Amino acid sequence: MVKNSFLLLFLCFFSFLLINENISAQYSNSYYLVSFNNKNNSSYSLSNPSAYLSEKSIYRRLIAKIHIDSTDLPVNKRNLDSLLNYGATINYTSKWLNAALVFIDDSTKLEAIYKSSVVNKVQFLAPRLTTKKSSTKQYKLKARKSSDSFDYDNLAIAAETYHRIRMIELNQLIKIGNTGQDIQIAVFDNGFKNANKLDAFSHLFNNGQILGFKNFTTGGQDVFNSGTHGTYVLSTMGAYVENLFTGSAIGADYYLFQTEDNRYELPIEEVNWLIAAEYADSLGVNIITSSLGYTTYDSAQYNHNQSELDGKTAIVSKAASFASAKGILVFNSAGNSGKKPWHKISFPADARNILAVGSINKDYETSSFSSFGYSADGRIKPDITAIGEKAALISYLGDLIRGNGTSFSNPFMAGAAASLMSATNNTNAKQIRNAIIQSSHQYLNPDSTQGYGIPNVYLAALLLNNETIPYIIDKQDFVVAPNPFQDEFHILFNATQNTKVDIEIFDISGRLIYQKSSVQISQGENFYSIEDLHSSYQGLCFVSIIIEGNRITKKIVKY
Repeated sequence: MVKNSFLLLFLCFFSFLLINENISAQYSNSYYLVSFNNKNNSSYSLSNPSAYLSEKSIYRRLIAKIHIDSTDLPVNKRNLDSLLNYGATINYTSKWLNAALVFIDDSTKLEAIYKSSVVNKVQFLAPRLTTKKSSTKQYKLKARKSSDSFDYDNLAIAAETYHRIRMIELNQLIKIGNTGQDIQIAVFDNGFKNANKLDAFSHLFNNGQILGFKNFTTGGQDVFNSGTHGTYVLSTMGAYVENLFTGSAIGADYYLFQTEDNRYELPIEEVNWLIAAEYADSLGVNIITSSLGYTTYDSAQYNHNQSELDGKTAIVSKAASFASAKGILVFNSAGNSGKKPWHKISFPADARNILAVGSINKDYETSSFSSFGYSADGRIKPDITAIGEKAALISYLGDLIRGNGTSFSNPFMAGAAASLMSATNNTNAKQIRNAIIQSSHQYLNPDSTQGYGIPNVYLAALLLNNETIPYIIDKQDFVVAPNPFQDEFHILFNATQNTKVDIEIFDISGRLIYQKSSVQISQGENFYSIEDLHSSYQGLCFVSIIIEGNRITKKIVKY
């Protein structure tokens, strides 16, 4: 008994030494987030936002009716000067969190900063590693061209990407030339190895669609000679291989930002994400897409717990929520913990008013790896879902490969949202997000695996263009679009309950040219595609829906 007590005492003392050794190590040569008390007596004014926000950033707020507030004001210079006086090196500042990312090389400096009257909080982020940095190369980016030479009909039917494009009806937008033109997407990842050298991305560089790139990590590596994950991610949106592969937004403009540090997994990466988001805001981007997620770290004392999945606790979730509040449409992968002990979504997928994207397979089934919702405070998560299982990708070597992960369903949907934005006039991020959710197949019955379900971006475009979807029984009406049509058209209506309908189409002579019986429809919005009409017929047609003994007929023209 005495022997066991001595052993326990020894272990406790040894653990105490280890803990204090770790704390001491943090004091020296480490990065910290220093938060300040306030922005009182700022030299900037809310009435003059052009002094600290770009024209594009201000415009994005205006169309979304978002007010400029104190979180838009830069960090007070006097607060930053106080850190410099204590010997800290300032890497970045965060106006949203009123904080600074600093490097401190001495424990006495850290103690002085802790005690400063202007400081509210100090958080350890990561040690400085002694690994040699690689120099960041300078690349000359081309000016943006205003046009392209794509055959839009062929884009929509590229062999390897046709199914995932068709699943969300993105082909309907692509065929009429909507591929994300004039929409800016910021991509956050671990690097974009060889993206500047691969044929599949050559149109982005040759047309000046790569607007910029930056490494926000302390490693400072050239983003095109760093991690490969970002290259795979970018391919789902921006890659193009004739007749084989079409990304969801090959006409969009891109900023490529490395926020993930490939040397470790520590809280500083959440701050890198925050700083990149603020930079993206300053550039006036429309969309942020991040296939990154955080739950546990190399040092367990910094691990998150699931009670924090409330969109307002983790630094990275605060950052994503802020970005959304500033009028940016934010997409983040739900996570790949479906079969792991964590099981649930990761951070920042829990952020408020963003779109967290889960994964399904080609048969519309939830992927086993896709993380589950809900958020800790009961919000629907994931928000939507798309193909992320055996997803077609372009590798950093230029090969066509298949990959699994919400890392790939997420950017694909971000690109689709860009193409949706380019198809609708003067729409803001909130309107796009709401339309995407409303168009999804589980809109009325969301769950914790697919959220609101699989979006229909063509339906979303109709909703955004003020197309009213009538209730077929109450209003004796439905929508046919497009009208006139060439190859296919769509029937849209609302239903108050699950039931079955018959669909018939007649030519002008009264000849039956299409018939489909006992078509199952669901409560809520219904979207039905007609693709196999006799190709030889042209002219006026009559589309009839027979529901509960009632025949409702509309005219449509085939050319």
